[in-house]
Amino acid sequence: MLLLAHTGSDIPKEIAATSLPLVAKILGFVVSWATSIYFLWVRKPPKVLSEIPFFEQTQKISIVATSVFLMLTWGALGTSRSLPALIILAITLTVSGIIAFFMTVGLTMKKEGSAAAVVTASPTILLICFLFYTAFISCGLTSAGVFLAVLLTNPANASLGTNLTKPEPLTVTVTVSGKAVTAENQDAPFRVTSGQQNFGCEESKPFKVDFATPTGAAIVGQATAAFLNFDNAKIAGAPTVNQNAGIASAAGVLRGLDYQNLAFGIRNCPGGGHGELVLSGVYRSTVNHEQEVTRVLTNDLTAGSEPVLVTLPDFDVSSIKGVCKPKLGQGRTFTVTVTPAETSASDGPFQVNYVPQKKQIGLSFK
Repeated sequence: MLLLAHTGSDIPKEIAATSLPLVAKILGFVVSWATSIYFLWVRKPPKVLSEIPFFEQTQKISIVATSVFLMLTWGALGTSRSLPALIILAITLTVSGIIAFFMTVGLTMKKEGSAAAVVTASPTILLICFLFYTAFISCGLTSAGVFLAVLLTNPANASLGTNLTKPEPLTVTVTVSGKAVTAENQDAPFRVTSGQQNFGCEESKPFKVDFATPTGAAIVGQATAAFLNFDNAKIAGAPTVNQNAGIASAAGVLRGLDYQNLAFGIRNCPGGGHGELVLSGVYRSTVNHEQEVTRVLTNDLTAGSEPVLVTLPDFDVSSIKGVCKPKLGQGRTFTVTVTPAETSASDGPFQVNYVPQKKQIGLSFK
């Protein structure tokens, strides 16, 4: 199963959405404005235009119109979401400005054999043409400048060979969910008996008792053995214990009381004996517990760099959720969820590859 989610608007994969920093916008506006002022104000216009009444006012209106357009363009369109609009504006305004310029030239061309330019249109038409070609060309070039600034300062466009800045640092938070098996040692006492056995006077009775631990368990320390609940008996062979990791055994001998010798060869038995051999100790077993666990791993990533390999915790992984976002400032957040059924997934340029054999994931941002 593969789940994808993201925040932010859908954009073309080949151009990542980013906004120009405030400093870049201000600097770009100042440079564009200074360039426009130079060509509209400092450079001398043709005499055929400068001698027309209201020319200076028209020149100032062109500067004001251009300045307003510059502010709006750098302020509102300084993002890669506006790249299509910037392309249209740059082409349309520049072409319109060039057409207006040659219309102005055509209206002020010299007649054949005449030493001076002959105006063939009204001064108002000439001023309108001047306003159009100066403002349109300046605004068209500004749109092209904003387009290049957005494209060249966007680190995510490094793969296109169009970025001039260092790759943007990114933070990736990986949430790994699954089931972990934890082993817990449990100690339990054991006590086994040979059972009560009876015997007569001067009779030697061997006792033996064995204990085997459950599968996977082992005896802790040294087991002990002792004769208990015995009467009319004496210990002929002290209990001995033999053991290994999973088995313990004990053995010993009890002997009945001596006969009482009476006259004429008569013997009397004071009473039969009885007793039991008890083996005791402690064994340790391991109990496995399965529980749902979640681990959160944080890593740094750079756009366009080699994939970063992350070693996962040692448990049965059920899902991996990777969240990638800019380390500095705000921007689009990429989210990918990978399950064992799907070992790789991507959200735009952010990709997560799961390698279950190595318990690793690869994180990359193209």
